[in-house]
Amino acid sequence: MKNIPTTISEILAHETMTLYTLGYSWFSTVLLPLSKQTALHTKEQQVQLFQIVAEIYQENSAYGIAKIYYKQVVELDETYHEAYYGLMYLYEITGKYYAAIQAIDKLLDAYPDNQQLLEDKSRMQENVIYDTPYFVDSKSLLFVTYAALALGESATVIELMIPMIDEDGDLFLQLLLAAYGVQNEVSNYQSGWQRYCEQTEEIEITKTDWFYMPKQLYESAVIWQILYNNRHKVVDFELLEEIEQPDNCTLIEWVTTICKQRMQ
Repeated sequence: MKNIPTTISEILAHETMTLYTLGYSWFSTVLLPLSKQTALHTKEQQVQLFQIVAEIYQENSAYGIAKIYYKQVVELDETYHEAYYGLMYLYEITGKYYAAIQAIDKLLDAYPDNQQLLEDKSRMQENVIYDTPYFVDSKSLLFVTYAALALGESATVIELMIPMIDEDGDLFLQLLLAAYGVQNEVSNYQSGWQRYCEQTEEIEITKTDWFYMPKQLYESAVIWQILYNNRHKVVDFELLEEIEQPDNCTLIEWVTTICKQRMQ
């Protein structure tokens, strides 16, 4: 993105995932403070800002915080349908199926013949009947850690993760890296990234990893060189940019291509 958006009009001119590519530093220093200046915005602007913040928190698995922002959206505008879709998803994965049905009913008021919503409601009702286990445990270490990351509580995450990375390394090391990214500890991030790429048997990189990576590393050749050297291990590779892997290209060929472009 050539011009980094800093005003509400500039921000609302972009899709959420485009804004997501700007990373944690922009999110925490530009978007969040702006979203809290409620007295300066129109109701429509505030609704859209809260929706963007909620979607970014959800993307980063900070589900509890995302839910708070979605609720603020519908409190301001109960006809803002995008927020109900977010709430439906969050309620389902945390096992709050009755609340998910209520969110779906709000959407069905607007789209009574929507087949997908009717199927979603049927699934939620079955979840209730069969007492389907929830996907995310709100008391789990991961839930707490993702929330702490999203809130910028990086010191807490580092304290939690350092003892864990030698026991069950890969996921906890990625969370530790994210905490270093929040603190903009470039050297610790770079050494941790090298450790992750070299020690793990399978490299799984999501958009969340890029989101928390210090921008100067994401834009430098060194981080891509390390990944390139270990590209044969990659089994999941998402980019911040919406670049899809070509159909006729294997995963290793695709990772190789991206890395070479970034290393030039």
